[in-house]
Amino acid sequence: MTEKLIYEAQYPRIDYMKQYEQDKAEVEEAPPAKFSNANDYFKAIRVDTQYTPIPKRSYESDDFIHEAISISKLYQLNARIVKRREMISAHIAFDFCGDMKYVTRPFGMADRISFFKDKSEHDFAVCLDFYTHVVSKNGMAIAP
Repeated sequence: MTEKLIYEAQYPRIDYMKQYEQDKAEVEEAPPAKFSNANDYFKAIRVDTQYTPIPKRSYESDDFIHEAISISKLYQLNARIVKRREMISAHIAFDFCGDMKYVTRPFGMADRISFFKDKSEHDFAVCLDFYTHVVSKNGMAIAP
């Protein structure tokens, strides 16, 4: 069987260190922040925020947690699962590897998936967020 290319795209790589230096210079020129620390900032953004439970999701969250733990054990992946007011977050560290067919279940269950360069010795980390509550700000739903 011959190979037929269906789609290919190559984008220029971003030099993140150069971007960091540019952003740092802009921040140094910016006016002082109106919050003295991160806690004050997070308190301010939580004002007028409502959390409405999604009844079905509270039961499904047990399945999400089970699936995340299962792939951690199966592939011996570092994992950290955290329950927050509005969601369950599973942080999983990966090394580049071959077929991992069983990771598709928790990935498919997640409402939000974020990829990061891992801080430890692993190649990358994934954060899977599973919302158990609708988050609203000033009457407008913002998540999930």
